[in-house]
Amino acid sequence: MAFITEPPRLSTLIKLEEDQSYCREEVTVLAGSGADRELHIGTVLGRITASGKVIDLTLAGTDGSQTVYGVLVSNTTAPDGSDAEGVALVRGPAIVADSALIYPAGATAPQKTTINSALIALGIVVRQGV
Repeated sequence: MAFITEPPRLSTLIKLEEDQSYCREEVTVLAGSGADRELHIGTVLGRITASGKVIDLTLAGTDGSQTVYGVLVSNTTAPDGSDAEGVALVRGPAIVADSALIYPAGATAPQKTTINSALIALGIVVRQGV
């Protein structure tokens, strides 16, 4: 029997969003360096302070990318050497499903709790089991 793997869907991530035009912003995803930078719906983002461009949250970052900026709501690929445009949920009121969030690789349970708290501070509530 063949299996079909579906890509992440926005409806799997966002369970409530008060106003798309208020809660979302267009973002510039930093160009890949040596390879394409592929980010998927649900990726927790950090924003590089100097450029204002986003990448996946980097726990050990020191350039702003270690601070939670929002959650990507569009699959976005920034080719090697070229930035790309995407859309992110950057403020609430909104509710997202924890099971659809893509945390940094190797994030521990306490780090995920800290990330969720940072999202809540943005008005983006993280719910389990929704």
